[in-house]
Amino acid sequence: MKNLKYIVVLLLVIGLGYVAYKNWGKVPPPTEKKDIAADVGTDRVDICYIYNTEAGDKAALHLITSDGINVTGSFNYTPAQKDKKTGAIVGTVGEYNEVLAAQKADFLWTASGEGVTNTEQLWILLGDGNARVGFGEMKLDPKTKQYVYANSDKVTYSMTLQQASCDDPAMK
Repeated sequence: MKNLKYIVVLLLVIGLGYVAYKNWGKVPPPTEKKDIAADVGTDRVDICYIYNTEAGDKAALHLITSDGINVTGSFNYTPAQKDKKTGAIVGTVGEYNEVLAAQKADFLWTASGEGVTNTEQLWILLGDGNARVGFGEMKLDPKTKQYVYANSDKVTYSMTLQQASCDDPAMK
């Protein structure tokens, strides 16, 4: 009888070891969406972000979507001691990227500043309650007459806006 107990325990240990071996290194699927579309249905969703520095730099980003992919809104950027650029944005938001830990949004920004209006490419990384705006050298695309990033590998995301209420006075 004592030997039977040892055999049962040994079989349990071997069985558990086999199950552990078969599942070792497997990553469980994510339990929640990590993208802008997570809470979006058919209703309009407004998501806002702000940026303020002690030096006086300001930015406000307002995104509007009903499907989590197609987005309109506005981006207003007022650097300290420089002319501001403001205007409407339209574009799409990609899927969540684990490497970037964000979703990459690709917008066209109709930016007005210094009495001139241009259409510019604008990339923004969205994730963890932040919006990181992509800056880089721009060049005029002769076909579209729009300004695009001259070198997509050299776009930097040095400005991080924090998610805020769209009713925040800084959004005005």
